[in-house]
Amino acid sequence: MPDWNRLIRERLRSLDLPPAAREEVIAELAAHIEDAYENNLANGMGSSSALDQALNQVSHWRPLARNIERAKQESLMNHRTKQLWIPALVSLTTSMAWMMALQIADSKLRMPWKHAGLAYVPYLVWVLTLPLIGAGCGYLSLRAGSRKAARLAAVVFPSIVMSVIWLVLLVVVVARRTPYPFQILNFVYGFALWVLVPAAALWMGTLFLPPTTGFSPEK
Repeated sequence: MPDWNRLIRERLRSLDLPPAAREEVIAELAAHIEDAYENNLANGMGSSSALDQALNQVSHWRPLARNIERAKQESLMNHRTKQLWIPALVSLTTSMAWMMALQIADSKLRMPWKHAGLAYVPYLVWVLTLPLIGAGCGYLSLRAGSRKAARLAAVVFPSIVMSVIWLVLLVVVVARRTPYPFQILNFVYGFALWVLVPAAALWMGTLFLPPTTGFSPEK
């Protein structure tokens, strides 16, 4: 009996895919060629003729390899979009829209308890409700079959964006003049309020997600 995997692997040497995906493609094609070979034998062909006829079903292996590679890469991109980017954008949009709504409510209701321009009442409400947003976005990522690292990145994506903004501000401040100690303290204070605390709150939402064993990656 021919080694079908070896025969297909030799013909798909140019296939540029991750090892796991590559072996999956080879196994699928090998099973298809083997079925064709068995059918040819059942129709009375000799072993050599049955093998040639089965392999000749694919007349151009190189274009086939390119088509498979393109299809698999598109599939990987679709999975990445569902597992990471869509939940991440939902997390960012929802958390920012909710903060804006709370700030509008604060301006209309004139809530007390402010310091240095920060309205603590809407901020506290925002932080206390972030775990709900984190749980919802984590669930979207989990349903798409994401791994833990991708799921966490999607959930805390708003804090990732804010950290970039704050680091850019720090570079600008340092580049313009030597920062005073209170400026550094203000930076640390703002970074903690808008990056670290929201990240922790969003992450806490993932603690309420169901076990990953209940979900399987989408095919």
